[in-house]
Amino acid sequence: MKTKNILNGFISGLLASITGMILISVILSQVTLEESLIQLYYQKRLGSLISIGALINLPIFFIAIKKEKYDFSLGLILISLFFVVLITFLKIF
Repeated sequence: MKTKNILNGFISGLLASITGMILISVILSQVTLEESLIQLYYQKRLGSLISIGALINLPIFFIAIKKEKYDFSLGLILISLFFVVLITFLKIF
């Protein structure tokens, strides 16, 4: 049961972050989503979009902590750490 809750938090955080990234990109960009992501990658700003999109996990995390769903919160922390590694990789290479 614990692993299932952690996985649910991980997947929820991933889906929420991707949704946030898509919404921000569609709202703020004049081109299509695919072109926007390609341009951000070549401009070395894709990490910035990922970090802004991942901010949506903060309220989800605090709601889960308030409801004492610690395993779910752990999944959110793990996806956040994954994003940190991904952003670091994108900034270096």
